[in-house]
Amino acid sequence: MGEAAASVPALIPGLGIKTDRPRLNQGADLTVHRLTPTDGFVLSRVDGYSSYEEICQMSGMNVQDALEILRRLKREGLILGPGEAQPPVS
Repeated sequence: MGEAAASVPALIPGLGIKTDRPRLNQGADLTVHRLTPTDGFVLSRVDGYSSYEEICQMSGMNVQDALEILRRLKREGLILGPGEAQPPVS
C-alpha cells in the first residue's frame, strides 16, 4: 500500500490537494445514481476525516481507478470537497 500513496499526485485534477478530506453530500439521493459495487465501496470510505490519498490506500485499487471514481462521485455531487457548502436539500 505504500506504493499507492507515493503515486497519488500532490494536486489531483478535478479533486484538489491529495491531503484534502472530502465528505458526503448529505442531501444527495443515492437512489437516482447508478453506482457500481466498486463505486459504492469507494463512496463508503468518504467520511470527512480521510484524505483522498488515504481513500486511495484503503480502496486497495489502482490509484488512477480510485481517483477516477472519486472524480465521478464529485461531478455527480455525491461528495463535497473542503470549503464546498452543503447544498440545500430539495
